[in-house]
Amino acid sequence: MSGVKGGDGTTAFMNFGPGSFQDIAGNLNSNFVSVLLTEIPDTRPPTVIGSELFYGSGLLYIHFSETVDVTPTTNVNVSGFFISNETNLDDQGTIHVGGPDGGYVTIPIYDNSTFSITLTENQRAQAVRMSGTPGGDIGNIILDVMAGSVFDLAGNPNELFFHVVIIEHEDNVNPLVLHTRLNLSMGWLVVTGSETLDVTPTIHVDTRPPLNASRIALANARYTDVAMQQELTQPGSTTGLANELINLQGAEYIPCVGYPADCDAVEVTIVLTELQRSRAIAMSNTPGGDGGQMTVTFLEGALRGRLVISVTFWTCHCLGNVIFLDLVTFFGGPFFLCSLDP
Repeated sequence: MSGVKGGDGTTAFMNFGPGSFQDIAGNLNSNFVSVLLTEIPDTRPPTVIGSELFYGSGLLYIHFSETVDVTPTTNVNVSGFFISNETNLDDQGTIHVGGPDGGYVTIPIYDNSTFSITLTENQRAQAVRMSGTPGGDIGNIILDVMAGSVFDLAGNPNELFFHVVIIEHEDNVNPLVLHTRLNLSMGWLVVTGSETLDVTPTIHVDTRPPLNASRIALANARYTDVAMQQELTQPGSTTGLANELINLQGAEYIPCVGYPADCDAVEVTIVLTELQRSRAIAMSNTPGGDGGQMTVTFLEGALRGRLVISVTFWTCHCLGNVIFLDLVTFFGGPFFLCSLDP
């Protein structure tokens, strides 16, 4: 409402009602007075005063010293934000937030001194790797904001800010198995999760393996956890289970070559042993099988996301080559139909 840059072009007035102020003797003003303001433009640039990253949701919050212009959200130049690793500054130690297929401003929908950028899943997972939270390398991450990335309401651009320490909130969201695909020619069980799954344990403080295949089973009949333990003890030899249940103990992820970012993914591949592959063919509805339906079950602790939290109980039901996403209750956990590659 001012006449300076950022206002509506009309000089503002200051109005004083009766009794607004008094003199030294205690006499109050008695009249209404309207005074034309002498306006001094806002020339102070907005400064970054803090930042937070919630690894579970991938929301990066940036706090400024004053209200910044985020309406529309395209007023924010996301390409000017970089997340860096204090302990490693190689090409895997920096995230260009606004890079190709990068993050975008999501909160708020009105001008505010704080706004958030939603990171992509790849960016979120890489940030966890670089963090001081579980799944990271112990060191903190920092935020760099290039000059001119945001503007205040008067149109003043922010100055360059380096090494803003990001307050980290660890990822406590359990990954889920969304669907699976079993390639019987290769013996590959392809698993798609709700977030990036961890196949590279060596960079973690946590020493548990990212895959506990003994908590995964292929079956063409509904089974109990007791049957799972029997199959684990004597694979294929338990009465009535030889062609009904296959515990995948001994199966492994495809070996990782290169950086973890090259291997950890939302979709990962578990390689079955040859015995497991041949038994899976025998209980499938593909040539050589018994024509039955097949399920794959993941008990808690089977897989691990970029954090040390394990995948929640899920069962996928394989039928033909079609993926169905209809959830059904089974032993207290949902399962849905998934694809089976011959």
